[in-house]
Amino acid sequence: MDDAGGDRRETSTLNDAHIQVADGEGGLGAPVAATLASLAERLAVALDCSECCFYEFLPDRDTVLPQAIWKLELTDDDRAWVGVENHLNRQRRVAPVFHERRIVVTQAGEEELDAGERESMAYWGEQTALYAPILSGEELLGVVELIEHRRRRDFGEADFRLVAALADMAGLAILNARLSHRLEEQATTDGLTGLFNHRYFYERLNAEITRARRYELQLSLLMLDLDDFKHFNDLFGHQAGDRVLAEVGRIMRAQLRNGVDIPCRYGGEEFAVILPHTPAPGAAVVGRRLSAQVSALVGVNAGVDPARLAGERLRRTIADASFPGRRPDETAHVTTSVGIADYPGQADEADALVGCADKALYVAKRRGKNRVEVYE
Repeated sequence: MDDAGGDRRETSTLNDAHIQVADGEGGLGAPVAATLASLAERLAVALDCSECCFYEFLPDRDTVLPQAIWKLELTDDDRAWVGVENHLNRQRRVAPVFHERRIVVTQAGEEELDAGERESMAYWGEQTALYAPILSGEELLGVVELIEHRRRRDFGEADFRLVAALADMAGLAILNARLSHRLEEQATTDGLTGLFNHRYFYERLNAEITRARRYELQLSLLMLDLDDFKHFNDLFGHQAGDRVLAEVGRIMRAQLRNGVDIPCRYGGEEFAVILPHTPAPGAAVVGRRLSAQVSALVGVNAGVDPARLAGERLRRTIADASFPGRRPDETAHVTTSVGIADYPGQADEADALVGCADKALYVAKRRGKNRVEVYE
């Protein structure tokens, strides 16, 4: 095993003292994790090895993520290892798996090993290590790792065929998990902006209100509408308008709290942002992060709440952005109006909260556009 080279992910165990699987953000889902764990056990037992691990290859980060491990004697270090991205591909002895798509077997003490590789095998107590690619055509999906700690283990052609067969099964499981994830994303994501779609917005808003009610929390809702967008489309064309919508989506993702705030495309040129825990004390960090950039707009001592600060930041960033026009040398600008309402102060149900935020948005339009208004 290599040194960890990425984020530690939350893990969980199946009901087996010999098995650990990745979960949380780094997991492929419980059914797939169970499949990979079962394959790891079958392979290790069939080939009389003391350990088997299935890694998923993440090409966009050039790392591998251990998704499931089976081991005769599972330690806390082994459990911590699963779900942690690392650079297995940077080990010289494993490189042929990634670059040549072939099985590699190394034995402790081999002359071909350099000092670092010998030290790594000695540190982990590895006598024999086998690495095999998990493939879909020529695409590398992952790696199978078989380790024998007790003695040197030699493999024959029948062993290699078994490894390849179970690697194919693992590949199907990984592909199915990725397909399911893509389908889920398509069902909840707006294709043009990359934001959550209208259906997901209402599902999530209802869920957040239920949670806020249960734990006596606050949340705020921002409704944003691009000003005079029909005129923009008439002037620059609908393709330019689509580019603006896509860029507004990018701006919203960049300006909001990743993994906390929930940006959505409500419809057409209208957007919505759910701000959980706002303006509760837990959202104070949002206010601090935004206040420096909007203090000139609202006054240093204005005491504006975090939701308004978030709205002001989005409004100002969109107004300052340059968007492409009809021609390559042409740029354009758009502005946005923002309406804000909060739970439970102004509404205690999803539809009512949207209605209040929409009324605040209309007030912003009537008062000159390119401004933020809070429902009163």
